Amino acid sequence: MEWHEVQAQILAFLQDEQQILQRKSTRQHNGFHASNSHQNGSNGYCTVEWNLEILETIIAAQQKPDALSLESTIICKAGILQRQIANLRWQRGQPSPPDYWRLECQRAYL
Repeated sequence: MEWHEVQAQILAFLQDEQQILQRKSTRQHNGFHASNSHQNGSNGYCTVEWNLEILETIIAAQQKPDALSLESTIICKAGILQRQIANLRWQRGQPSPPDYWRLECQRAYL
């Protein structure tokens, strides 16, 4: 199988995953607003949105003509997220910065 065929299969897989996350996001969004409670389920809703965000960046990277392999893209993006987490500079005993949970969630998704 040639590189462009493998790349097409990878993109098809990633786009399927994107559709699944979009449907999940829509269901959670509808349930979140229907419950009239902005406390219940908000973490799960954010998690899906954050995963969708990272998946969209991976898809965009894979659509470039000079795209790296999927594995390389994931490793590079995980490294970037790890550096961003390290740069948050928060101390033990202090509340976690809001970006910390988004970045950790995205890193775990990768």
